[in-house]
Amino acid sequence: MSRCRTLAHALWLAGCEVQFYCAKISNSTRRELEVSGFHVFLLQTEQEFLDADLSESVVVVDGYQFGPELGGAMKKRAWKTVYLDDYRGVNYDCDVLICNNEGLMRSQLSTPEYCKVFLGGRYVLIKPEVLRAARCLRHGARISKSVMLVAGGTNQKAWVIRMLGLLGKLEPRAVIWVLTGRRLSAVNVQRASGLPLKKLRFFSKQSATQMIRRYQRAGYLVAPASTVLLEAFAAGIPAISGWIAQNQQTSLNAFEAQGLIANIGDLRVPELRELRAARSSVLKSGVKMARLQEAFIRESLAGTAEIVQELLGEC
Repeated sequence: MSRCRTLAHALWLAGCEVQFYCAKISNSTRRELEVSGFHVFLLQTEQEFLDADLSESVVVVDGYQFGPELGGAMKKRAWKTVYLDDYRGVNYDCDVLICNNEGLMRSQLSTPEYCKVFLGGRYVLIKPEVLRAARCLRHGARISKSVMLVAGGTNQKAWVIRMLGLLGKLEPRAVIWVLTGRRLSAVNVQRASGLPLKKLRFFSKQSATQMIRRYQRAGYLVAPASTVLLEAFAAGIPAISGWIAQNQQTSLNAFEAQGLIANIGDLRVPELRELRAARSSVLKSGVKMARLQEAFIRESLAGTAEIVQELLGEC
């Protein structure tokens, strides 16, 4: 949803009329979209959407809400069909595919020959409020005795507990800041991790400004190679990352080759020695890493403009 919101905002700024049709949406996200000026329609079935008159519309599909099988049906109804998705090895029957996975070739994607493909981190579509916060906030002094652990994936509690056990051994004197998308029980997680509560700070549902400020203050970051990592790049932070989903591996390897992160591989089952080596690496090269991350974000802004230029004539 975050990438759709970013693209919607960019298209709206370019003068397009934008509406959201959702199979499911949280009340808070719906309010945010409506406050931003977008009409939001909640669908009971996909057919309900297909029955609408789409003949003069560019339809942007979030691959996490609707499957690729919807593309064939829409192709016959919409003026242009756009898919926003991560690499999943599925067939896309669409006019435009936007996939921000790094390290892939066009030949690895199953799309029609006429499909315009925007592939790679340049097309990551970082939320505008994150970019604004990063521009407005000055870098304060980093708190060297703090570590930012950012949760990703669906089983956040178990993963956070496992990571806290390792980070507690790696950083016996540091305070560990835990940032999650949904609120976790601090007491339950603390007890399961075996760490004293005074060593932990828990944060959830942070605004873009709050999130960027914490990234800028932390000594370094540990996060999976997902959108949360890419948003952290906007703050320029020494970063340790790994994969928790198979389709993150190519991006992870590419980020490592570009000097954006220290890569510890499978983040579902990390080892202490790998974390220790990665920590040493990011603390030595943190300033250079931050500069490279900020350059990556500048490229993403150019990528967003490129996508809008492709779609602008159809709005």
